[in-house]
Amino acid sequence: MTRKLTRTALICLSLTLTALCASIVQWAAAPNVTTPGIVWSWGADGGGQLGHGRTPLRSFTPGGVRDNGDSTGFLTGAVNVVGGGRHTLALQTDSTVSAWGIAASGQLGNGPIPPSNLYAFPVKVLDSNGGNFSNVRAVSAGSQHSLAVKIDGTVWAWGANNNKQIGNGNDPNTGDSLLPLR
Repeated sequence: MTRKLTRTALICLSLTLTALCASIVQWAAAPNVTTPGIVWSWGADGGGQLGHGRTPLRSFTPGGVRDNGDSTGFLTGAVNVVGGGRHTLALQTDSTVSAWGIAASGQLGNGPIPPSNLYAFPVKVLDSNGGNFSNVRAVSAGSQHSLAVKIDGTVWAWGANNNKQIGNGNDPNTGDSLLPLR
């Protein structure tokens, strides 16, 4: 069966330690690919930021971002993809956020950091109650922190705070945030 490209958006970012290109595509009449927003990535991948489920040093050809560790599925439903220093965020059609890559400073927003500090598959950004961080309109990523604007216009941030980049005041005791803060 011939695949017909009906819509595409290409996002390419080049940062100090990594390069990420993600293509969000929708195929019509394609077998096994019926959902818009499939994310493809290629470039440097020293920290799992491509989401291929493994961490080669680089990928010269596009590969699909795997869906939460399921080797048979791909991340779908993305409407925006942004790259940080060594992590990636995807805003989903359901207004939640998926993240993958290095989590050393909490920039993935999924709570406690595992000893490996690395997620080569997407995980959901969580709220303070352990549910999916939702009602998100836009996302952005810094070197080791992440930002979101919710539908109500509030700004949220998580990850590294060594330069007060998550914007939660001047309290010198406030360190990195593992979950989004308003």
